[in-house]
Amino acid sequence: RSEDEVSSSSKPSQYPLLGFKDRHLEDDYLEYLVVASRARIILGYVTVILLYGLGPFLLYWPYYKESIWLQDLYRTWSDEQKED
Repeated sequence: RSEDEVSSSSKPSQYPLLGFKDRHLEDDYLEYLVVASRARIILGYVTVILLYGLGPFLLYWPYYKESIWLQDLYRTWSDEQKED
């Protein structure tokens, strides 16, 4: 085997923890990664926005029935009981 065949078939060279030595290859890879992951990125943003918007309501959801029960109980009290 010649040296050209070995270098073309091996993995691209990388620095440990710093990325590819070839910056153009790294740019192409990151661009491909964004395009390939676009649906997951959008799903993540939508999920975060829904959790942020609905979070306060979801926090009190388990106590909803108890609050309705207390309101009904309060309505059945007489005016003197309400003042106490």
